[in-house]
Amino acid sequence: MPHPRVKKTMTPVDIIAVLPQAESVLGEYGLHCFQCSAGAFETLEEGCRSHGFADEAIEELIDDLNALIRDLPVHPASITVTEAAVGALRTIASEQKQKHIRLEVVPDGQGGFCLEFLEKATKEKPVWKDGGKPPVSVFVSPLVMLRVGGAVIDLREGRLKLDLREESCCNDKAKACECYANGDDPPSRLSRTQAHGDVSNNSGTREVR
Repeated sequence: MPHPRVKKTMTPVDIIAVLPQAESVLGEYGLHCFQCSAGAFETLEEGCRSHGFADEAIEELIDDLNALIRDLPVHPASITVTEAAVGALRTIASEQKQKHIRLEVVPDGQGGFCLEFLEKATKEKPVWKDGGKPPVSVFVSPLVMLRVGGAVIDLREGRLKLDLREESCCNDKAKACECYANGDDPPSRLSRTQAHGDVSNNSGTREVR
């Protein structure tokens, strides 16, 4: 199966969200637009052209970014949704008289991720599905899955949160650290501090109470 690819139509901020290692590569090319507001709405190609890049240089940059993907460690290509989160989503479905809840994990344009409602069915297969009434499905693109694979969607403080799976501090060298406090296997653990995860719909952020 081919690797997902970074595209020049993506914004630098979203590229770094799904591929944090890209920051150093962009810096080597003299591109620091991810540090300014333009990096959130200007595509990588537009940023490159504003810096005088020729087509060949842009393609070389894209190739270097995608080379990073080939060297990434393998993460679970899955998402988990807690019972509390499913219950909150069904509450929303009841309020809005929806027959199917579809969520997609997408970059939020600020260096993190958010959960967005999909109004219509998509050709993509969900990465997580609950067959209750109404059914709940979660969609994640292969590129975004590189970063959020193994994450958990949970309900805390009245809001849905996306908890990213982060690298273990011990890197398999010791089983006395907190990574194994709950019996987790190396080399990863869940982080509840670095991901953005509010659910958004057409009217903006939605709090679940």
